[in-house]
Amino acid sequence: MPNSIDSVRIEGFRSLADVEIKDLPAATVPIGANGSGKPGFIHFLEMLSWMLKSCLSNEFIQLRAASPPATTRTAFAVT
Repeated sequence: MPNSIDSVRIEGFRSLADVEIKDLPAATVPIGANGSGKPGFIHFLEMLSWMLKSCLSNEFIQLRAASPPATTRTAFAVT
């Protein structure tokens, strides 16, 4: 499928310390226990959308995401 996300790996974004999701279907609904990081995953996808639309990531962080501590490393990969 063109313009789709097949897999996601997120390290150090909000409450997501190290998450890898492979073989994402066209429609994905996050389901999990309280405190499992569902809003963090949605915020990550929202941030990715803003970045792909050429918005400044700093603007997104100021509006929606909690500022990570200076010692926190954030990384992600999307395929």
